[in-house]
Amino acid sequence: MLRQSLPNSIFIPDFNAERTFNCGQAFRWLNHDGDRELWLGVVKGVLFEIRGQHITQILPCNREKSNFEDTVSSYFSFSDDLSKIKAQLPQDDPFLRVAMEQNSGLRILTQDPWECLISFVCSQNSNIVAIRSMIDKLSRNFGRKLGVHRGITFYSFPEAERLSRAKKRELMSCSVGFRWKYIKFVASKVATGELNLERLTRCDLQEIRNSLMSSVSDLTQGVGPKVADCFALFSAHRTEAFPIDIWILRCIRSRFSYELERAGLSGHFSLTPKRYFMISKLMRRKFGEYSGYAQQYLYSKVRSDSKKDGARALEQCSVTTR
Repeated sequence: MLRQSLPNSIFIPDFNAERTFNCGQAFRWLNHDGDRELWLGVVKGVLFEIRGQHITQILPCNREKSNFEDTVSSYFSFSDDLSKIKAQLPQDDPFLRVAMEQNSGLRILTQDPWECLISFVCSQNSNIVAIRSMIDKLSRNFGRKLGVHRGITFYSFPEAERLSRAKKRELMSCSVGFRWKYIKFVASKVATGELNLERLTRCDLQEIRNSLMSSVSDLTQGVGPKVADCFALFSAHRTEAFPIDIWILRCIRSRFSYELERAGLSGHFSLTPKRYFMISKLMRRKFGEYSGYAQQYLYSKVRSDSKKDGARALEQCSVTTR
């Protein structure tokens, strides 16, 4: 039975919104007016508001209560017991232990497969701020208007069929750059049913990779191992997946160099697909079935540490200048 301690709301257990929504897994949640407790976001065409750990459905107003509960429990992965997950991760690694402590309440979401895939196609050679902007513009230009709440107009994520019909200039107006052709191609495959993403969410990690990676599949363009692993972790909820981007690679090089050296990977090297799979396998072997949670804890910590280091460097520079 879901805990409902506020009228028409559901309590999300072991949850911190800021840590969950700012860790690079989802891009449509807004922190409203600087209030760290208040968040607004669209999930499967429904606008939700979160205050602390309580989530309420805003638009549309006439959705059945059972659907509300099912959507929330699925999206926020209620089946994940974070205490047990942390206990199963290595306890002898001080860096990971601190990362887990600093990111308590970070939940891995189970997102809509279509929106998740396009979001990470947009993530290539980009950053969180830019990805959010792209997804917002795609939704505004091609999605369905849901309504206005707290002075903000919200839109659903566009259907695959709509994006498959979009012209280059229309997609380019959403600041997606070179990614426009990847978005249009994938949209056409999903719209025709050739690429069945719902089926893919029930597959294992290797089958997801084989179906999505453009180097081995004719169903996508612009999808490499990282995007495929992000889909596996953040939509199919394959918690053993360990996506590797520049932040995680820096972390591995500095904190887990011993594992790299044992695999013959030392010094600076480019992350080719072959090396990506080698490193991903090493990390999955190290962290086990919840490698994805370890990845999110580490990712959040190294980004946070980088911001602190940058702030300290700026402060030292200002003092020197004065």
